[in-house]
Amino acid sequence: MASLRASELSPEQAALLADPARVVEAGPGSGKTRALVARFVERATESRRGVALLSFTNAAVDEARSRCAQTPQLLLAPHFLGTIDAFLHRFIVTPAETQRLRHLPSYWASWDELPDSYATVRIRGLAGSGISLSSFQLDGAGNAAINLNRLKWDESRYLANVQAADREASLNNLAKARITGLINAGVYDAASARVKAFHFLSGVGGGEILDRLARRFGEVLVDEAQDCDEAEFAILRLLRAKDVNVVVVADPDQAIFEFRGGDPNLFLTFSNEHPVEAKVQLSTNYRSTSVICRAVTILRAAGTAAITPSQANRCCPVFVVSGTPEEQGAKFRQILKEVGVRPAEAIVLAHGRADAIAVVGGNPPSAESVAAGNRLAYACAQLRPGVGDAASRLAAVKSVEDVILSMLDWPKDLQLKGRDAKLAHLDRHSDWLRRSAGAVAANLQNIESREQFGIRAREIIRKVLTPLSVPMLNLSQFLKKPAEAIWDRCQSMVADPGGILSAETIHGVKGAEFKAVLIAIPDRLRKTDGKNVLDNLADGANTEARRVLYVGASRAKTVLVFGAGAHSARVEALLVNGDVVVERR
Repeated sequence: MASLRASELSPEQAALLADPARVVEAGPGSGKTRALVARFVERATESRRGVALLSFTNAAVDEARSRCAQTPQLLLAPHFLGTIDAFLHRFIVTPAETQRLRHLPSYWASWDELPDSYATVRIRGLAGSGISLSSFQLDGAGNAAINLNRLKWDESRYLANVQAADREASLNNLAKARITGLINAGVYDAASARVKAFHFLSGVGGGEILDRLARRFGEVLVDEAQDCDEAEFAILRLLRAKDVNVVVVADPDQAIFEFRGGDPNLFLTFSNEHPVEAKVQLSTNYRSTSVICRAVTILRAAGTAAITPSQANRCCPVFVVSGTPEEQGAKFRQILKEVGVRPAEAIVLAHGRADAIAVVGGNPPSAESVAAGNRLAYACAQLRPGVGDAASRLAAVKSVEDVILSMLDWPKDLQLKGRDAKLAHLDRHSDWLRRSAGAVAANLQNIESREQFGIRAREIIRKVLTPLSVPMLNLSQFLKKPAEAIWDRCQSMVADPGGILSAETIHGVKGAEFKAVLIAIPDRLRKTDGKNVLDNLADGANTEARRVLYVGASRAKTVLVFGAGAHSARVEALLVNGDVVVERR
């Protein structure tokens, strides 16, 4: 078994299978997930104790499950495959909290998923949008403070009004009381659950929990470890102290989630706690061309090795395009035509969604629209033949399911519960919800106008919900026709699936890859300590803004374009100084 798995890997990747390997620094496109899964398969097959494979995304989990198809026993206890949050919930927080609460706790990815009355903090008598609860952070003393980097423009405006009224302390106290109340009721977002897990392990009785984990798991593998926050690294150290083999795989330059506590220095500090023989370097890139690899190399700041292509190949230069966002979009489409890449295989990326949308030409933020009619229309378009890939179709089905459940007038004690608890209250199973979503989507195909779509959507969802024990909301109020821009976008997707050029944030595509990528650099660049991202590149500074550019550029397989606008000359000079072959248009 071991030799077979090793034979599937390159010599560089196979180093991860060696027993001493504990810290793996892996560049983009290096096959790190594949190598980590190979180690999981090998160790899970040979070990008497369980092996846990943890990741921040489902990519590693999905690959592990597919590779274990011939050995399904590896997917069963004592082994565990899942996200790091799921691991902490299942084995640490849930057992302890169930004893206190006498019922299961509820977990949400973000406070933003809660009903608005919980998810938004507002001061009574002060008009405005309020501020999302997820924008507040509790410090070690339990006091709440706003993370300014997370605020949307309308929230920033509301905060200014709060400060003008000298009510910021009141706002923070409201957020503190809201978060504390939710946690006391057993309702957690991902961040608060991670902190609670550490408190359980480091407090009274923590030794017994750690002993139980050590008896079950002989090895814990963590993918994308650069996204671990301080609490998660502390938990990994506690496991390591119990003689559990902890293996982490990370690219410190892909640490772009500072708002959730991620910091490349946390990984680098953890790495420095290990001897040289425990460290593995994966720097060969199997995704991108040699020119793109060179561009990606000069963007990285925390990593120690150059990104090298798996093979020399003829390839186009890195393009730098100037002009207005609309002109950049036109030039990008021309480049795609010249190199034979369909728009559907390309993407426009930016730190901020609005900057990417401007290049595409008004593409609305359809997938993130909060209105139920908009979400439903977009999901149904994704489910049309030839439009969405497997991942987007699965996400579309989940979106339809969410819309169905959101149309029920849930009692207050269930509003903070997750999907499983709500389905149990309805005496329904997940397969009922999946079938209902399929029926809704099937009945909303080939609708000629958005007005008819709204009418038909209300009819079919009313039919689905009528037999249930929980009453419906007023569907005319909560399920309206999709907005015109959303509808037009959906119609374009269906009419010409291959001709649609998508726009997305760089954070939103982490872990993905595309044949062609345009990185939109706005004319007005945000500054930190008086320096913008181009200053960071020139100075060699390791900042999150620079790492975001690195992540965006490393998504490209064959074509990389920088939509630099007013900064075109400077971007070109920075690339040329780094020995990148550049063509400016």
